[in-house]
Amino acid sequence: MTAFIMPAYRSDDKRAFFIPVIFYVIAMSEERTIMRIQDLKIDNTSFGRAKMLVDIRPYYNYAENSKDIEGYKYKVLLPAHKMDSLEVKIAGAKLLELADGEYPMIDFEGLEAKAYVIDGKAVITATAKNIRVISNQNKA
Repeated sequence: MTAFIMPAYRSDDKRAFFIPVIFYVIAMSEERTIMRIQDLKIDNTSFGRAKMLVDIRPYYNYAENSKDIEGYKYKVLLPAHKMDSLEVKIAGAKLLELADGEYPMIDFEGLEAKAYVIDGKAVITATAKNIRVISNQNKA
C-alpha cells in the first residue's frame, strides 16, 4: 500500500488522476537506481605501480566440510598510500616464495579491486591473475 498526499482538483480536470501516478513512478525509479559501493570500479593505477610483498598465506574452500586450499593471499604494502596494506587473492598454486627478511617489490597482472562496507567501515578486496617481481633489493 502506498500513501501520498494527492492534490485537490476539480472533477472535470483530467490531470487529477495522472499527476499522482507519474509522481509515484518517478519516486520508485529513483529509489531503485541508488548507487551501491559494491558496483564501483577502482582504478588499479591508484595503488601505485610497485607494491612491497610482506606475507603470503593460503585461503581455503570450505565447501562440503573439506578444507582445500583454493589459492593464496599476497599481502602488500602500498608506498603510494603511506604503506597501507592490501591483500590480493590469486587462485591456484603458490606463485612466489618469500624468504625471511626479504620484501620484494612486486606488481600484479589482472588486478581487480572492489570496495564494500562491513560494520560501517569501507573494506577493499582484490583479486589478480598473476604476480611478478619488479625488484628484490628490499631486505630487513
